[in-house]
Amino acid sequence: TREGDLRRLPWELLTALKHQGSLALVQLQFLLAAHATRQTHPQNAFTLKASDLLDPLDWQSEVNAQRNLIHEVEQIRKLEVTSLWMTDAYATQVEAFNLKGHPWDILTDIRGNLDWNTGRITQPEQVYFTVRPGLWMTSVLQNGGLDVQTAFQGFGQFALTLLKLDYCRNPFLLSLIVHLAFSESSE
Repeated sequence: TREGDLRRLPWELLTALKHQGSLALVQLQFLLAAHATRQTHPQNAFTLKASDLLDPLDWQSEVNAQRNLIHEVEQIRKLEVTSLWMTDAYATQVEAFNLKGHPWDILTDIRGNLDWNTGRITQPEQVYFTVRPGLWMTSVLQNGGLDVQTAFQGFGQFALTLLKLDYCRNPFLLSLIVHLAFSESSE
C-alpha cells in the first residue's frame, strides 16, 4: 500500500467487518472509535459499561443483550489485521512494514453471582469493557505519518458524529453510510 492508501485503513477495516457478514461488528467498531476519540489521550485505555454500548446500539430490549454484546466484543477483540506497506515503491531500496495484530485490546469484566453448578456467572449484574487501541493501530499511527494520523482522527470524529446523531441504531442507514463513505474515500 502506498502512503496515500494508508488513509483508507479505517474504512478498509470497516469494510472487512461488513464483509464478514456482521453489521453488529461495524456498529461496535464505530462506537469504540467514537469513545476513543472522546478521550483526552485516545491511545490510553478507557472503561465502558455494557449499557454505554447497548443503548446506542438499541439492543437493550433483546433477551440476551449482554451475552450478545459480550460475544460481539470478543469477535472484535480476536480480529487480526495484517497490513503491508512500503515507504516509497519507486525507490531502489524500499523500506517495508508488515504489521500483524489486533486493532483493539479489550478486557471483559463480568460481575455477578457465581453459579456453583456451572462455575460461571450465568446472570451478569454488570459488564465492563476496558478498551485501548491495539498495538497494530498504535504502530500504524506512529509509522504512517501525519496523513494517517489525520485519517484516523477524521474517522474517529465521523464515528463520534454518528453516535451523537444516533445513527448507530439503524443498521440499514449505517450500512449505507459505510458504503458511501468508503466509496468516497476510494476516489
